[in-house]
Amino acid sequence: MRSISHICDPNEVLSESDRYRLNNILVRMNGGSTGSINFCASKGLDATLIIVKQGTKQFADQLRNNWKLDEQCKKSALFLLSSNDRKFYFSSDANSVISENDFFTILSANQKQLDEGQFTSALLNIFKQIQENIAEANRGK
Repeated sequence: MRSISHICDPNEVLSESDRYRLNNILVRMNGGSTGSINFCASKGLDATLIIVKQGTKQFADQLRNNWKLDEQCKKSALFLLSSNDRKFYFSSDANSVISENDFFTILSANQKQLDEGQFTSALLNIFKQIQENIAEANRGK
């Protein structure tokens, strides 16, 4: 990417235009809701996508812990796509607006696309569904 991004794809698994499309969704996830005096209460999800050839859940957890993506509100999530084995992992902070159960439900609905190597469409669907969950959670506040 040619600008600040929430995506790290050192092997260029995705095209540059696909990375920009996905980055736009990740940026919007952080938007949260308006009208709250408490910044953390209104904050969305500080999301980062890492794409590697081979990765694990433990690696995703280590990256999130080492990078300290959101020390203030603890609402960060790191998504890791392991492209060789077509696995997708999720690691989140304590106050993340998406639970592991929600993530696995969304992931299972899109697993076929990942298995077929259709990474961009799978990730777009997954992130759009997560964004909808965030919006729904913020409406409930």
